[in-house]
This record gives sequence, C-alpha cells and structure tokens, in this order.
Amino acid sequence: MHGLVPIAFLAWPVLTVVLFRLRPGPGAAFVSLFGGWALLPTAMFPAGASGTFDAMTGVALPTRLFLTKATVIGASALLGVLLSDGAAFRRLKLHPLDLALLAFCLTPLASGVANGEAPGPALRASLYLLLAWIPPWLLGRIYLIPGTGYRTWLKGLALLGLLYLPFVLTEFALRPFWYRALFGYHPYRASGIVRYVGFRPIVFLEDGNQLGMWMAASALAAVGWWKVARRRLPAVLSLVLAAATFLCQSAGSILLLLAGLAVLALAGRRGGRLAVCAMLLAVASWLVIRTADLVPVRTLSKETGVGRWTKQTLKSLKRGSLGFRLKREEEHLARAWDHPVLGRGRWDWWREGEHGRPWGLWMLVFGAYGLVGLLLLVLTVLGPVALHALRTGPSPPSSAGTALAVILVLCFADSLLNSTFVVVIVSAAGGLVSAAGSALNRGGKGASP
Repeated sequence: MHGLVPIAFLAWPVLTVVLFRLRPGPGAAFVSLFGGWALLPTAMFPAGASGTFDAMTGVALPTRLFLTKATVIGASALLGVLLSDGAAFRRLKLHPLDLALLAFCLTPLASGVANGEAPGPALRASLYLLLAWIPPWLLGRIYLIPGTGYRTWLKGLALLGLLYLPFVLTEFALRPFWYRALFGYHPYRASGIVRYVGFRPIVFLEDGNQLGMWMAASALAAVGWWKVARRRLPAVLSLVLAAATFLCQSAGSILLLLAGLAVLALAGRRGGRLAVCAMLLAVASWLVIRTADLVPVRTLSKETGVGRWTKQTLKSLKRGSLGFRLKREEEHLARAWDHPVLGRGRWDWWREGEHGRPWGLWMLVFGAYGLVGLLLLVLTVLGPVALHALRTGPSPPSSAGTALAVILVLCFADSLLNSTFVVVIVSAAGGLVSAAGSALNRGGKGASP
C-alpha cells in the first residue's frame, strides 16, 4: 500500500468540510462528489497486493475492502453538509424512491439473515452501501434543483472532464502511469491497455472502461450545459470531451456517447420525452432478457447466421470482450437462480462455481442479493428517470433535466456489462426525484423540470 493512499483518504474529509464552510450549496456538494471520484485512489488495498486483486469487483458494491473512494466520498460529503447546512435535511419530504434506496442498502442484511450467515459481514455490507449510495442521493435531493442546481451539476462534471484531459492525453501516448506514480498498486493498470492506437488510459479511476464512461458523461454534461447557456465554452468543451472519449478507446462508452448525443438533440422538444422512454425500455428489456436467459448467446452464436457472423466479426477485430462478458453471465445464471429472492448473501457468491466472477453490476447484485436487490437497484437508478420522462405537463422536460436523465441511464447501461459504476452519478437521481416532487406540489403547472 502506497503511503499517499491513507493521506488522501484522511485529507478528503477535511477538504470537504472546509469547502462546505467556504462555499455551502450546490458548488461544494458537486465538487466534493465529482472531485473525489476523479482524484481519490480506488481503495485501501492490502500490503503486498499484486496482479488482478481478487476482491476488486468495483467499489459500487461491498467487498472485503471497506475503505474505498465510494465510502470516503460519501462519509465526507455527509459530514460537510451536517456541519455547514444541517437544516437542509429538514427541508426534505420523504419520497417512495427514498425508501427504495434505503431498502437496497439494507438488502445485504436481509439476505444474510435469510441465508443463515454471520451478522457481522451482513451488517458491514449494508453499512458500506449506506455510506456509498445514500450521501450522493441526499446531496442531489437537497441541492440539485431545476435551474441553478442543474446547471451547476452539469458544469461541474464537464469541467472535471476538462481537468482530466492532460492526464488522458499523456497516458494515451505513454501508457497508464499516473495512478502508480501517486498511489502505487492498481489491480487493472495493465488490463486491456494496448489498443488500436496508443494505449487506453485509466488515470485515477477503477479501469479503462470507467474512464471511457466518465469522459462520455462529461461530454454529455457539456452538451446539456450548452443547451441551457448557449455559450461558446460548453460548445467547444463538448467537442473536446467527445474526442477524448474516443481516445479512451472503450467501444461501449463510445456507442453510449453517440446514443446520448442523439437523445440530447431532441432535448427540450416533444420528441425528447419519447427518446428517453425508448432508452429506459431498451435497458429494462435487456435486463429482463438476460436475467431470464430468454435469448442464450451461445445458441445464437452457433445456430444462427447473424450470430455466427457477429462472432466472427468481433473475433477478426480482436474485440472479444462482449462475448466474454455474456458467456460469463450465462455460466453463473443457474447458480444465481438457485437463490432467486434474496440471493446468497455474500459478495463473492460466484467463488462456489468453476468460473471467474461475472462482470456486470446487475449480475453481481442478482447473485448476492437476489431479485429483490436487483429490483431495488433498478428502481433507485432508473425510477427517477421514469418520473422525469413521464411527468405530464404543458411543456416538454427541460434540456438540463433530460441531460441528467440521459447520463444516469447511460451510466447504468454501461454497468450491464461492467461492475465499475460511478456511484456519485446517483446524485442526478436524487435531484430528479426532488424535481418531480416539486412539480407535483405545483400541480404540474409551469415548465417541466
């Protein structure tokens, strides 16, 4: 373990409290969330860790590592709000989706009890989720309000994407080195870094796939900022960040960026609502199809012409990661369905099988916490987007609100094949819930959030 890792984790709560003291409000809230995710080390890895560390499934979910950037950011942000703006919590009105998130965080405890596990690990797993997921959600509920709150969120994410640009360019040219130089060991520093041109960067994130999604989300945030402000800076920034996303050479994030740009082109119009609903339907359909194994990938790839052609094309392009991920899901589905309601109650449930861990966040949740955990996760992340898209009113949803919804859906879509979900993005979900509640209190009058 590198000496700077504990220093960074100890310094961040202090910096966050000072930031809230100096500038309380949306600015401090979103800088603490996005800045922490961009700059802090991934986790407090044990001394002597090497290779692809077996406990590294992503910091969005509990593992045997408790001190991660997710828990440090969450605890720091909560402390900052309590010490500078504690009255803000009294302004909140409880929403059913607040309870869905709370229930998701407590699912490890219920699953552990159902499986007869010792209470200690189950309590620890629930505490991890409470620290990692609740504070970003609460900061979104408190500070991410239509108008200035939306603009601050979008502007903050876009500018932090710009901050990353020099790091991305140097690692693209030279190979990933920044994390090792400052924090030491990284489990995925060498994973998939050799690409078509140059190297795939990682910077200070969990892996190259997450960096690609981070830059794509930053580019979409810049587009949303531009649609609200109509200024030259966010317009230029959106082009620069889109180009940087391509340099990250993560095929999934590039495709999701293009999909997001297409939807944002309709933001603020009647078609924007339909486009967001189509994205939600696509993600939900994928989850249902994969969870129920309605379309087995192995059967398609062997017994259909389209499947054989796709398999051969990906193989010729040396892009076999999609097939690898889908195959790994199918290898674990039967084991997950053995405990369908509350799962097996352990984060490393897949170790009982003959195969390595599944890669998708949804599959990890399904196996560990069952359909209950998976449904609550989907409600937490995608429920607020549905509230935004389906709210009735005289005007279509705002461009800024649609940008938040698009980024949220696409980050979740990326987690269907990757476990490295950017947890601080759920602040957008909290904001959309608050906006929906405010609109309901106004009786649906005025501009949509």
